[in-house]
Amino acid sequence: MLAALKGKLLVNMSTVSPTQNQELAALLAVHGAEFVEAPRFRAKQGCRSRQIIGAVGGQRKYR
Repeated sequence: MLAALKGKLLVNMSTVSPTQNQELAALLAVHGAEFVEAPRFRAKQGCRSRQIIGAVGGQRKYR
């Protein structure tokens, strides 16, 4: 399954720990995939008021 990710970009929009994102990025890199983290903040309140805040982190070419 991981081999099918070669050349793909995975965008993780969950709010997991930085360590989990780093581990996932390393695993994907071994299999030729790219990784960007893009968590959302204030998801519950933001959905109600239509003001969700997002951040993106990853290699510069994806920012």
